[in-house]
Amino acid sequence: MNTKSPFGAVPVFRPTLEEFTDVSSFVAKIWTTCLPCGLVKIIPPAGWSPTTKPYDTDSIQIPTPIKQVLNGKQGKFEQMHVEQPPMFVRDFKELAKKFEEESRLEGLSIEDQEEKFWKSLNFQAPLYGADMLGTKRKRKGERRKERGKEEQKEEKGKRRRVEREEGEKREGSRNLTKF
Repeated sequence: MNTKSPFGAVPVFRPTLEEFTDVSSFVAKIWTTCLPCGLVKIIPPAGWSPTTKPYDTDSIQIPTPIKQVLNGKQGKFEQMHVEQPPMFVRDFKELAKKFEEESRLEGLSIEDQEEKFWKSLNFQAPLYGADMLGTKRKRKGERRKERGKEEQKEEKGKRRRVEREEGEKREGSRNLTKF
């Protein structure tokens, strides 16, 4: 492993075949090292191959697709992420194909394709389907549970402080009555 500062080279990981049998576990193991850098490179070991069977797009559901809505003009824009109802991957794939067909990008240079994409954002909001099981983004319910746990911890800490302060006051008043 080669790790550098966030402003230097990208950390490079070369896992063994054994370490890489469960990719999610390997990523979880290196996560804290990767976090400050924002980007890493993982070189799969010789002999490793990704899943070879196709995914069943009829049964995989994107729980919260996100539509990126842009408003603005003259260089000042506001961006909003609007959660959409759940959709199956097959439906998402169909939308992507439809967009590709309507875009007519064949024959355009990369620069022209990019320009056409950015100009289209005011008319056709992109849809992202990244909120899937196995990604690091937490769903609303998970965030709510975490907030609830944090609030419970804070509440418990407040109660302990109040109890301690009341105990100190009682102890102080006992000491005063002795004199």
